Amino acid sequence: MKYSDIPEAMVAAGACLIGEHRGSQVERVEWVDRNDGKSKGFVKCTHLFEIGIGGAVQAIRVDEPIPKTVIDPKEVKVTLKRGSRYLLSLQSLKNDRGNLDARLVAGSVPVELT
Repeated sequence: MKYSDIPEAMVAAGACLIGEHRGSQVERVEWVDRNDGKSKGFVKCTHLFEIGIGGAVQAIRVDEPIPKTVIDPKEVKVTLKRGSRYLLSLQSLKNDRGNLDARLVAGSVPVELT
């Protein structure tokens, strides 16, 4: 996809970012609830991107929302290719002591740029 082909909905969202995909990790987070003693958990997917900011390269960790109905990390298929550039529609972006963390908009799919 070329820059001129960027979906209007993503541009209208206002919070977009272009980065190079470096890797992804899908895992299940579990804990024991103190109130009822039962095991609780959820599946999360984290992507690592590199972006250019003011001539420097910065790593950014992007969390992808996974539906609560997914209970096994093997159910989540990551189709992003390492080294490819993607346009991301972000719900939030924060700088935590120099580390950039972001969250994708629920239901959005990163768009590969060529």
